[in-house]
Amino acid sequence: MQSILSNQLTFNSPSQAIEHWLKHIESVNQESVSLNEASGRVLATDIKTDRPSPACDVSAMDGYAVRIKDLDHEELPVAAEVLTGHAPPLLPVQAVLKIFTGGAVPAQADAVIPREHVHESIDSIRVPKDLAVKLGQNIRCMGENALANIIVLKAGVLLDPAKIAMLAAVGINKVNVYKRVRCALIITGNEVISNERSITQWQVRDSNGPALSAVFHAVPWIDWCGVEHVVDDPQITLHTCEKILNEVDALLITGGVSMGDHDYIPQVLEMIGAKTIFHRLPIRPGKPVLGAADNSGKMILALPGNPVSALTTARLFGVSALQHMAGIVASKTTPKIRILNSDQKKLSLHWSRPVQLLENNTGQLISTQGSGDIISLSHSDGFVIIPPGTSGEGPWPYYPWSID
Repeated sequence: MQSILSNQLTFNSPSQAIEHWLKHIESVNQESVSLNEASGRVLATDIKTDRPSPACDVSAMDGYAVRIKDLDHEELPVAAEVLTGHAPPLLPVQAVLKIFTGGAVPAQADAVIPREHVHESIDSIRVPKDLAVKLGQNIRCMGENALANIIVLKAGVLLDPAKIAMLAAVGINKVNVYKRVRCALIITGNEVISNERSITQWQVRDSNGPALSAVFHAVPWIDWCGVEHVVDDPQITLHTCEKILNEVDALLITGGVSMGDHDYIPQVLEMIGAKTIFHRLPIRPGKPVLGAADNSGKMILALPGNPVSALTTARLFGVSALQHMAGIVASKTTPKIRILNSDQKKLSLHWSRPVQLLENNTGQLISTQGSGDIISLSHSDGFVIIPPGTSGEGPWPYYPWSID
């Protein structure tokens, strides 16, 4: 165990460790899905317009297509109606065409007057003399939204309803997305008992399994493959890790990662040929966290077993790595909040402190008894990270427990 730890790279911050770790982790492959299946998925290829948007000059109003120079006439006949979805008829001199929103504007027209601004008869209109009509009024010009053959969506974005609407508008029926990242969790520890079983006072209920499932299971770009429990036995742990790594792209592990006599995870990862990128970082909670990758670029993240440490490090390290694997390159900037009940406590570590989110980008610290205090943690919405040797109200980077 000591030789494994002494050979690891050291990093001064979580961001340094993550940046180096991601260099060893591969993105998942791509697949093609229908637009009905694309919501929440990660776009894998750039999208270009197939034609201008709009594809022709169209009316922005229900009304009448006119030549401005014809408006000197007191009354103008309605020569025809522009049928939406069809080529427009010619606009005769000293006449108007009835048109509806989205109808193609004839080349001879240079404005559209809303019908509520004119006096309508059965087959003619009268335009008030004092009505101001400007060139191009109520006409959406061809290509004003976008020209043809330009990139309108970059690979790496999450597909939401607005982006899917745009895909349909540029003629996309099936879209290339990254496959969902298959992710599983191993819970280690002889003392850890699932909620389905009876418990004694010297055992602990598994909260890490449900907590991490809650973080990752509902994410549309993750395929959550479930939770498995192993006792503190190196051979059983080795077999389970090998079996699951053959079935998934990313493996989370809780427990067995510290310095105890039965903390076998670093040794097991070495036995399966995984490369440990970091182990033990200057953070609280979660100092023993371990990030690794196997020889095919699959992610392995071993988290401390204490519930607060496990959830915090999973959110901080696991989300970053899984986003990388999923092909996400358009991640939002980490928000910052100010702490209204800040104190003067300082650590020489990067300190993740649970907070309750308030209004106007503010929050308040949640008092906690340490990395095993899941009761206090339940009152928080996420955590802020306070750099070493600092304190005060911030603003500090804020990480909500839930992810997009």
